[in-house]
Amino acid sequence: MLAEGHSRERANINLARIPPFCLNSLKIMPATRQIELGGKSETLEPRIMQVLVALWQAQGAVVTRDDLIASCWDGRIVGDNAIQRAISRLREIAAGLGAGCFRLETVSKVGYRLVELGSAPAMAQTVASGMAGLGGPVTAGVAAAVAAIIVAVVLFFWQRASVSGYATISVVAAQGQASQELASGLAIDLARFANTQGDGISFVNGKRGDYRLTVLEKRAGNRGEADVALLKAGSSAILWSDTFVASLSDPALLHDRIANAVSAVTQCALRANNDPARTPSGALQLVFAACESLNAEPETGAVEQWRRVVAKEPDNAPALATLAFVEAEWSTWDDSRAEAGSLRMAAWRHLRKARSIDASLGLTYAAEAWLIPFSGYGERIATLDRGLGLDPNCAFLHMSMGRVRNQVGRTEDGLTSARRAVSLAPSSPWFRSEVISALAYDGYPDDARSELRAAERLWPDSFAVQEVRSRVEFRFGDPAELIQQIDRGSALPGTSKTFASGVQRSFLLARATPSPQNIENAVRTHLHYTGAPQGWLQTLVALGRVDQAYGLMKDPRKIARLRQGGTDILFRVHMSPFVLDKRFMALADRLGLVQYWMASDAWPDFCDDKDIAYNCKAEAARLHAKPA
Repeated sequence: MLAEGHSRERANINLARIPPFCLNSLKIMPATRQIELGGKSETLEPRIMQVLVALWQAQGAVVTRDDLIASCWDGRIVGDNAIQRAISRLREIAAGLGAGCFRLETVSKVGYRLVELGSAPAMAQTVASGMAGLGGPVTAGVAAAVAAIIVAVVLFFWQRASVSGYATISVVAAQGQASQELASGLAIDLARFANTQGDGISFVNGKRGDYRLTVLEKRAGNRGEADVALLKAGSSAILWSDTFVASLSDPALLHDRIANAVSAVTQCALRANNDPARTPSGALQLVFAACESLNAEPETGAVEQWRRVVAKEPDNAPALATLAFVEAEWSTWDDSRAEAGSLRMAAWRHLRKARSIDASLGLTYAAEAWLIPFSGYGERIATLDRGLGLDPNCAFLHMSMGRVRNQVGRTEDGLTSARRAVSLAPSSPWFRSEVISALAYDGYPDDARSELRAAERLWPDSFAVQEVRSRVEFRFGDPAELIQQIDRGSALPGTSKTFASGVQRSFLLARATPSPQNIENAVRTHLHYTGAPQGWLQTLVALGRVDQAYGLMKDPRKIARLRQGGTDILFRVHMSPFVLDKRFMALADRLGLVQYWMASDAWPDFCDDKDIAYNCKAEAARLHAKPA
């Protein structure tokens, strides 16, 4: 009876009855579903909070998936994806607001374990022990008190250093009550964004600052419009300006679009400068234009704009690091281009110069990781880890880490890294598109569409958002609707009309009507027009041609191209029939993946799939067994 009663209690975690608790300095309040640290808080979904409580209640023991289902899903039948999504969200919290407070460990084929990390009280105790060891009249109690003061003083000055202002932007209304209300609201939200970034940019309402952001709101029928311009104090030269439009049916939309755009461009431009308060307006205009190029459609123009910025300020370390990253990233888009080699050489030169000025710039390590061959998985991850050790709040490092983790099959960790990048740079549509892609390709299409709707609300004209919608819909959307769109002459973003009407339409038709003729036509069309295996390999598997896919991948040239272009496509949800096939480990070995998995002991997520037909570690050992 006791066991039965315990089972019923475990089967229903009632958050309203769980008292608040702490993980290091992170305060957990289950009843309100809030977590809080240092004046910042987040509200978790009920299921996520239940999983967190279940792991905490285990007091460091392993919690099985069955236990989580019983205590958080009331014993209902749920798929592994539901549990993995909850764990991924908690890992995002552990890397974000709860950084340094706890971590989650995966125990292969068993479950998960929550590990509470060292705390400030522990640090105080260490100092106290050291002082007590000195002898003399200092008692343990006094030592502990003094140590607590030392810790508090260190934390105080660390926090002060992280938010000390070097650029103040006053938000002012050009004219009218509507503009005044909009400016006041923007000042509050922009200040909140700036505090989250912690890089010394501050926004104030209607006060004198280093810069002036003017806001003029207008009404045009059923929509609101606002002209926004940024000027340097004492100058009439406009550094940056834009016009925003939003339907009045969503009163907050105009405000949200402006806040995100201003936050993104100011954070980029004022960080990419050694001394923005003293830099001439002409040089700053170049920086703002270059920053806008980072969120535009990818093109070589971004490289030229950042080169102009560096030419104006050759000792500007942040600008040099940004230029190196843009050059490195662009050089990988097509290795066969004649300028790819010169771009890589320039990127190395610029990142080394940036480091000679400021060795702690994480962006230089993000650039370096892009310059390492895709197949150098371990070296790329080690480089990014070094960067994160120096600059843990560099969003580009987390984004890059997410991509590399996807390429080695650690897709849940990749999603966590992508989310961390968004938490550090919430106003970037490119970073948001990384999360949308990760969700869709990890098997969470509903979550991907939810994130996509939110992104389209803020950035309706963003190429990044439009492009990620086309990729999500191409694989998981209604093929009939997309065929109609192509037939009306609308190419999917990022593709030509010829490619859309030929290659993409044939695949969509095979998805909509999977007859042998349509499937054969789609396969033939993809193999004819797309040389890189990243394209046709996904099509073959999605249309059930797994044997044909393996047959084609016997070609060493195709293996080489897959290594060069990135292996992340192998671990997408629609590639499961290919990866779970016993032949996969031999292919992964030829791609250098097995060597990485064995050396790092960081095995890919699919190895825990219940439908896998082999044991990853056993197959790896067999492939690398030394001859007798």
